[in-house]
Amino acid sequence: MKYTDLTFGIPMYNAGKYISELLTCFKDLDNIHYEILLIDDGSTDNSLAIVKRAKIRGLRILEQENRGVSATRNRIIKEAQGKWITFVDADDLIKFEKYAEIFQIIKKNELLEYIINIEDEKKYTKLNIIKENQKKIAYLIETEIINSPWAKFYKKEILQNNNIFFDEKYSLGEDYLFNINYLSKVENVFFTNEKMYIYRIINLNSLTAKYRPDKFEELMSVNHASNVFDEAEIKKAIEYIRIKNCISSLKDEIQENRNKNYLHAYIRKLKKYKSRQYFVLNNLKTTVIYNIWYLFPNSLLIFVVKLFLLKKSNEN
Repeated sequence: MKYTDLTFGIPMYNAGKYISELLTCFKDLDNIHYEILLIDDGSTDNSLAIVKRAKIRGLRILEQENRGVSATRNRIIKEAQGKWITFVDADDLIKFEKYAEIFQIIKKNELLEYIINIEDEKKYTKLNIIKENQKKIAYLIETEIINSPWAKFYKKEILQNNNIFFDEKYSLGEDYLFNINYLSKVENVFFTNEKMYIYRIINLNSLTAKYRPDKFEELMSVNHASNVFDEAEIKKAIEYIRIKNCISSLKDEIQENRNKNYLHAYIRKLKKYKSRQYFVLNNLKTTVIYNIWYLFPNSLLIFVVKLFLLKKSNEN
């Protein structure tokens, strides 16, 4: 197998409207040796034909029957020739020069194991103020910075040696769990706030946008994360995300115009799934949300979520 500095892993499924523009983002620069590993996940549109016509340096195309994005990313991890891997969705865009700049930092510091880009200036500034490692990890979890694999660099050796892959059983929460598992195996993390990734497509037919009757069960993949770290601060952050997911699931049921009896039964089911573990979480915001979930009567909880949805609707 040939080796190179960096693999841009692109899972592609029916991205015919967008893939050409993404491929034009890649530049021929002397200071970075890279491959574009694009795996077509059984597209039924003209995506594959477009890609095969592209004249792009370093483009490697693999094909497979449709298996889903997690399985496709897992194949990227197995097939990558780069020492580092970064994931790009086929309907997004990147600022390639920024990737190249960041990779120069990686090449100058061989101890680096994980690079996370945080475009939100407030979150980036706050993270750099935090000194303790476990508090940094808790903050990454609570602010959902690690909820996606985009704009991050992973060392292939660490992924493969520790058998870190996307859990193909889940179609929600699997990116978060992947990043949690990777975080647990690294110490030298570098944070940057470059404007490097352009998330441009909101697919209203995507799994995250559709109503999912199994949403709660899918999102409970976060429970696996609580077994990854022993530190109480990190466990509290993971518990906060679990409660947020419970409230998100309830919100979806309310938007489906469920009746009062159904909603009360649904809340009882969610609360029965796991009992309260803490009285106070890591900060005021997470503690308030956590206690609203556990202390508010069901009717009041439904009322508060409805108020939140009304506010969001008025903002839009």
